[in-house]
Amino acid sequence: MVFLNHTARITHIFKASLNQQLLKKIVVFLLIMSLTACMSSEPYYQQEKSQGMSELIIPDTSLPPDQLEKEIQHWSKIYSNNENDKNAGINLSRTLRATRKQLRAILIMQQVFRDHPNDQEVLYELGMALIRGGQHERVIEIIEHAEKVDAEDWRLISAYGVTLDDRSNHKEAQYYYRKALRLAPDEPGILTNLGLSYAFSRNLEKAEIILRKAADQPEAKKITKENLALILGLQGKFEESEAIARTVLPQDIVSHNTNYLKKMMGQAADWKKLQAMRDGNK
Repeated sequence: MVFLNHTARITHIFKASLNQQLLKKIVVFLLIMSLTACMSSEPYYQQEKSQGMSELIIPDTSLPPDQLEKEIQHWSKIYSNNENDKNAGINLSRTLRATRKQLRAILIMQQVFRDHPNDQEVLYELGMALIRGGQHERVIEIIEHAEKVDAEDWRLISAYGVTLDDRSNHKEAQYYYRKALRLAPDEPGILTNLGLSYAFSRNLEKAEIILRKAADQPEAKKITKENLALILGLQGKFEESEAIARTVLPQDIVSHNTNYLKKMMGQAADWKKLQAMRDGNK
């Protein structure tokens, strides 16, 4: 993900006049989707090729549709010939997801899961297939099963938190982010998702604290700093917001984002005054 910036102590304006939908519109507008998560591209573990197993691949979504169809046929044939090759099943499911064949991707991973019910990577892939297919409620079953068989995966738990945030279930999302952090302490991706969740919950001060911690991690990506710059801007801390943003973004984009946010927050302030006038005339 990416983010944006703001004017005069937004917490007061924000709590009084900015509803969650407006915040999301502001955030999403300045957000450049680069992930997942909190994830448009999924963070896969790099695995060595196991004996008798295919090598795990990440589908190239830039390929033309006919080439992706050939990839589906390729992995379908390999998996049909050897259903013990869980990596072939995973690759088939991933490629199906890349071509938006979500239901088929779920069915394949369910088949792989039946043969490998305690495998961490299989549980993760099944969970992600369910998320992509919109079957969010079933993801909880996978997370609970993974916990029972000692195969929990912070990536799936954090990804599930993102789906909860998307449905405005922010408190529940924060529970899952913290659960993921117990498995991967100080993981910057999880911290970023948690910080953004607090922003969606209108708690910008808490969001800032968590995003600062995320940005301080050695493995933090530039997107985390972009998100931190946004939250600082939303609180009117423009000088620091721009200074941080300039370390990861071109100056013209930083200026554009800041000016756009100031304009949006000015409109929000005007809306607040109008609402106050209307309330006074009741």
